[in-house]
Amino acid sequence: MKRILLVSTTVLALAAVLGAATGPAAAEGEIGFEVGALLPDNDLVGSDGDSGSLALGVRGLWNLGPGWGWFADAKYSLVDVDYTPGNADVLALRTGLEFSLHDGPWFVNGGGGWVDTSFDQSSLDFDRAFASFGLGQKFEAGDRFMFRWELRVDRTLSDEGLGGADVTNVYALLGYQWRTGAPPADSDGDGVNDRRDKCPGTPRGARVDEKGCPRDGDGDGVFDGLDKCPDTPAGWPVDATGCPKDSDGDGVADGE
Repeated sequence: MKRILLVSTTVLALAAVLGAATGPAAAEGEIGFEVGALLPDNDLVGSDGDSGSLALGVRGLWNLGPGWGWFADAKYSLVDVDYTPGNADVLALRTGLEFSLHDGPWFVNGGGGWVDTSFDQSSLDFDRAFASFGLGQKFEAGDRFMFRWELRVDRTLSDEGLGGADVTNVYALLGYQWRTGAPPADSDGDGVNDRRDKCPGTPRGARVDEKGCPRDGDGDGVFDGLDKCPDTPAGWPVDATGCPKDSDGDGVADGE
């Protein structure tokens, strides 16, 4: 019954986040999957128990504003323990806030959650609240997709089970996720969305590089795409259209 309640809570929390992120008038959100390792506390597994176990998870995030998001996630691991026959199922549910740097891939997050630990011998089962902190990086793979890695530490806050011993679990995770909701904004219309654009406000029609910054192939100060004379020799004075000036109208450019 307890496990059913915990799984139901996870589904409802993720549904709330994803529903907010994917609604017809919603802000942009993220959904994704994660795989990695749980490095369990020795007090949880015993001195001869697992030093690392496979961790599987799902997560969702709803954008609150520039850089900020509210997330919910669930992680599951099966760990071997040395003080009782069989294994332990570890289900960790977490929610909190995440902050991403606009000019780089780094993010940090913090929050809290509930971890349920169920043994083959059910008399040892326990669950606890925990506080959590994580950091990592996201790497764009197009306008909507990205990869991420995260290191995360969960510290229990109560003393149910294990004779009251404190438990600190560490997760090392890799994830793949995609954005939902409205298409990413591109305020200057240069084909590079605002999240990745290093030169916002590029004039309409100017050609840009992968960072969203205008190109100027002949170095005359008039951006490619707006330059009517794109191959002006270096150093020649040009007019507003990028063409060489001929101040005296003799048919010879001022720079010759």
